[in-house]
Amino acid sequence: MEEGPDITKSAWVDVFAQPSRETLVGELMPEDATAFEAVAASLAGREGWKAALEWLGLPWRWAYVYNADGTERPATTYLIPDPRGSRVCIPVPIAGNAVPDMKSLTKPVRTRLEQAAIIAGYIWPEWSAAEFDSVALESLLSARTTKTK
Repeated sequence: MEEGPDITKSAWVDVFAQPSRETLVGELMPEDATAFEAVAASLAGREGWKAALEWLGLPWRWAYVYNADGTERPATTYLIPDPRGSRVCIPVPIAGNAVPDMKSLTKPVRTRLEQAAIIAGYIWPEWSAAEFDSVALESLLSARTTKTK
């Protein structure tokens, strides 16, 4: 990641004190805060999804964990308010009935999946909040929630 703000004094890195949303968003650059809030609104608007702020350790620290009713870990989506640039991760299973139809994905989404790490049976692609496109990512957002119930 490029050099960015000094995060050593950021509320985002303090494991011992859960920050407020206002504090986390306030530490983002203005354009990134706007993108973060747009992603949060998009995810919050999904039927049956709930968000919780959780400490996830390195590298995500404090992040919003979105789960749809009936889904298990890993969460359906993670929204990370990193002061150096907020980002979104949508874990994608590599096997099972919740694997999205790869033919329905755009080439940029397939490329991101191909480049992402595979850990514990999931692909872990990340997008900056500014890159988040709920239309292009709909197949990933809905695959686990519609196929696992």
